[in-house]
Amino acid sequence: MKLEREPEVRSNLKLVVGKEYTLQGFPESRAKVISRVNRPDEFYWVEIISGGRYACYMYHPDGCLSGTSGGDYTLKEIPQTQIHYMNVYRNTSGKLFFYGLDGRKDFYPTKEIADKCALHDRVACIKIVLEEGRFDD
Repeated sequence: MKLEREPEVRSNLKLVVGKEYTLQGFPESRAKVISRVNRPDEFYWVEIISGGRYACYMYHPDGCLSGTSGGDYTLKEIPQTQIHYMNVYRNTSGKLFFYGLDGRKDFYPTKEIADKCALHDRVACIKIVLEEGRFDD
C-alpha cells in the first residue's frame, strides 16, 4: 500500500514592499516587507517585530517563511477595522432606540459628527468597532 502525501497548501497572499502584515500564529506581531530580491529565486526580506524583539527573515512571494510551507510564521493581512458612532434615545415608554440623520438608523463616521447630529434628548453615543472577519456570539 502506497501512502500519498497531502499536497502543500500555500497562501494566496501576494507580498507588497512597504506593506505591513501580521503572523498567522502571533496576531499581536507586526511584519513589514522591506525589499524584494530576484536572484536566483524571487523572495522578500521581511522585518518582524514581536514581543519587543526585532528580526529579519526571507519570505516567499506568497507570505510563507523561506524553507517552510506555512504554519505560525506565515504572513497574513492585518484585519481592517471600521469605527462608527450611533446616537441612542429613550422613547416615551422608556425603551432605548437608535435615531440617525433624517430619521434613519445611521452610523456616523466620527463622534464629532454624531454629536452635531444629536437631538437634545440623546441619552448616549455608542462607539461601534467592526473588525473584518470577526464574529462574536
